[in-house]
Amino acid sequence: MCYIIFHDLLSELFSNILFTIRSSEISYTVTFLRS
Repeated sequence: MCYIIFHDLLSELFSNILFTIRSSEISYTVTFLRS
């Protein structure tokens, strides 16, 4: 039971990190292309 909750939190955290990396990559690319 505890493991399932922990696993859900971990996967959510991981996807949040991936999303942040991806959006920062996109903004970096846009900034690079504009200059």
